[in-house]
Amino acid sequence: MSEQGQVAVAISLTEDLHAPEIYASDAVGFLLHSGNVHVTFAATRASHTQNPAPVTRVVVARLVLPPEGAKGLALGLYNFLKNHGMDPAPAPDRSQMQ
Repeated sequence: MSEQGQVAVAISLTEDLHAPEIYASDAVGFLLHSGNVHVTFAATRASHTQNPAPVTRVVVARLVLPPEGAKGLALGLYNFLKNHGMDPAPAPDRSQMQ
């Protein structure tokens, strides 16, 4: 049962082969607004209208999640990175401490 006394029901996931896949090089902004977590993503791009080409960061997507979805994303991403040798919060190196 959930916190509100309701029985949790498993919801199946349907694959959408036409869902957009977006490349972002950075998460550049976070906002908590109206109870939702907003994340802004950017990608580094070069404009070849000049030589040398100026490089800029361009917003490519915004993701809005309810708090539980944002927590699930944060925890899932943390565990995924840690399990693949990219721990986002490694333990401090005690040999370097005084």
